[in-house]
Amino acid sequence: MALDILRGLDRHASRQSRDHAIDIDETRALVILSSIQAPDVAFVIWLMCVCGARVADIARLTPEQIQLRGPRLFIHFRETKTVMRPIDQYSVELDVWIPFKEEWRPYLERRIVGPNCDRVNKVLHGAGYEETTYSFRRLFVNRVIHRFTEGGVTDWLRVIELTGHRKPATAKGLYKQHLLDFSWIV
Repeated sequence: MALDILRGLDRHASRQSRDHAIDIDETRALVILSSIQAPDVAFVIWLMCVCGARVADIARLTPEQIQLRGPRLFIHFRETKTVMRPIDQYSVELDVWIPFKEEWRPYLERRIVGPNCDRVNKVLHGAGYEETTYSFRRLFVNRVIHRFTEGGVTDWLRVIELTGHRKPATAKGLYKQHLLDFSWIV
């Protein structure tokens, strides 16, 4: 009976429109990032754009886990929202598509205990932006989906490998921009 209730709730939820963070593109992210005056907040936004980590996951990183080598960023995630056991740890190597500012170097060289989501969102909203921290994570994930989609087919295993999701269904359902124009159906 409990399983039937859960299925019913899932079915009901699938009929509802999604309420997620505002989706942004690279240009919008660069405009926002260039206007943020608080260096700790700017660093966290930069890191979210480049690696897609959540603010709470960034706060768990130590200097040994993150290295910037020229145009590449190396991160070893020991603990995140979805990584809680040693067997779940993973590492990523990513291109740095937004130039790193030297004023952010102290945040790489010490434990990154930077601002929490509330502070980042307050700074964003105070600067007149309606975006939230999750807008920058969504940008990263959508860029990865685009990168690994060819001919309308997405390599979901590569996507979840870089985004830290545990299941392809999560990335497919929560991030992929779904086709809304069905006029092509004959």
